[in-house]
Amino acid sequence: QLASEIDPDHIRYGVIDENYTLFWTTPDGQQVLVPVRDRIRELRDRIFTNAPVMPEVADDPMERVQAEAATIQVLNGTTTAGLAGSTQAYLAGQGLPVTQNDIGNADPQSYTHSKIVVYTDKAFTAEYLAQILGLPSSAVVYEPDSATDYDITVILGTDFTLPEPSE
Repeated sequence: QLASEIDPDHIRYGVIDENYTLFWTTPDGQQVLVPVRDRIRELRDRIFTNAPVMPEVADDPMERVQAEAATIQVLNGTTTAGLAGSTQAYLAGQGLPVTQNDIGNADPQSYTHSKIVVYTDKAFTAEYLAQILGLPSSAVVYEPDSATDYDITVILGTDFTLPEPSE
């Protein structure tokens, strides 16, 4: 009875889906979802508190990117010479921590679709990369691996066109 008297506009809800978990295969071949605790904590706080917990993504995404401090690698998955270098320069111009030491060629160099591989829990930075590179959110794939040198690898495919620098 009491629940029916609650104004629906005052009900908050959320879903823990692929935006809050990482896909992972255990050493014995089991496929599991690993929670991204910081993202789930944000969802919990958004649902169960009245005060804003963190600034919205639109407020200052670079602040969140800097807080994640992800290491980013850019690989050219095509035969177009210099694509990783020009993308690195574009990303550095956007304030992302990608240096000349963080670029190279993918093996093989026959990617038709670009992708952003996330190895750790730096999901916000990966989503932000997709946005500023003009890639669909489906380009972000999760492959947890704590043994890699980078948190995120951007692999450029033949579908990639470098965005025009923003003024």
